Amino acid sequence: MKILHIGYSDLVGGGNIAAYRIHRSMVDAGYDSTMVVARKTSRDETVQSTGVFRSDILRRLMSRLGSSVNNFRWGAEAKHLAYDSIGINVARIAGRRKADIVNLHWTHGSFVAFKSVSQIKAKVVWTLHDMLVFTGGCNYAGNCRNFERACGNCPLLAEHASDFDASRQIHLLKRRFLTTKPDAVVAPSEWMQREVKLSALLRNKRTERIQYCLGDAWFGKINRDDARRDLGLPSDSLTLLFASNSGANDKRKGFDLLTKSLEVMKNRWPDRVIVVLVVGEDTPKSRPTVQNGIQYFQLGKLSADAEMQKAYVCADVFVAPSREDNLPLVAIESLASGTPVVAFKIGGFPDLVSDADMGYLAKPFDTDELATGIYMTANSISVERRARIRHLAKTRYSPSVVEGRYLQLYSSLMENE
Repeated sequence: MKILHIGYSDLVGGGNIAAYRIHRSMVDAGYDSTMVVARKTSRDETVQSTGVFRSDILRRLMSRLGSSVNNFRWGAEAKHLAYDSIGINVARIAGRRKADIVNLHWTHGSFVAFKSVSQIKAKVVWTLHDMLVFTGGCNYAGNCRNFERACGNCPLLAEHASDFDASRQIHLLKRRFLTTKPDAVVAPSEWMQREVKLSALLRNKRTERIQYCLGDAWFGKINRDDARRDLGLPSDSLTLLFASNSGANDKRKGFDLLTKSLEVMKNRWPDRVIVVLVVGEDTPKSRPTVQNGIQYFQLGKLSADAEMQKAYVCADVFVAPSREDNLPLVAIESLASGTPVVAFKIGGFPDLVSDADMGYLAKPFDTDELATGIYMTANSISVERRARIRHLAKTRYSPSVVEGRYLQLYSSLMENE
């Protein structure tokens, strides 16, 4: 069985990294798996960039050209809606590589021309890292449920919204090209699976729930005291970790909600030393700062897994105050490192924090309850609890577990030819 994974990148962005780890688990298990990406940053020979995407400059130009095509088609007011009018013909790539299975991941940004998906001769699995495949152009729908019909009256279009607006037109285009493909959809979380089954575009497709995986190295133990000394953390501090590819600047990730919870904590427990570690590409590394009695350590972008694992281990709690999220890889990494997760009860977090040892879920978007959950969880952490969390994470997110479920899906599709 020849397997071809298609995703925008291998090591940039949580969904892309998740896709690469799924591919890598298959390679390590001895299967014939290749990954084709627009932006390659690893040295892995099983990952290849293609065509104009081998050049950073041309890749950016393709993205701009795609935006220009969409602006011409639907007007500048639709700039917040995404549709891949241009990109590679993925059917040709699959044909040249004689793929039996094509597993699509996050293929957007004018990387894969959407219409070419319908032309793939091989069996197609689409792993959904956000909602974009089945909406009229948004990555996450928020409170809007129009994707359950055929979109239109899009909140992102404000005064330009109408029954037949850009979101409706994009939805109709997708419906035309998704009639025969994909053959199956993979939802990493129960929440995503529910949304797929409610969507007008994919509700009749075979849908499987398969979580993300981590490499075995993630489940190793790091000396916590040494890691905290390396960062210069106060020995008696209550230490939180927040991580996002966009640092504190992504509203969807909810750093502003964490800030409100920190104010509550400082008022309730004024004598407690509270430290927040912030990891993110858009948050440059800097000296520790103090704001409203809270110490902030801006760690910047930590690209190496070992650096990230050290940050997780330093924290008493990983806080993920997202407004919307599928199955954030950073939360899985935290659990694999033995650090509990505190979040709102939304998206894929009930999948992640399904056991009391693994953390706490607050009512959306109750910052008082989030503060309570953070404090209670941080004060109940122990060496034994960290070991239990690591064990639970390994039973769910180890490569052999996830790779096995994907291969069962692939085999069943091949048998039904």
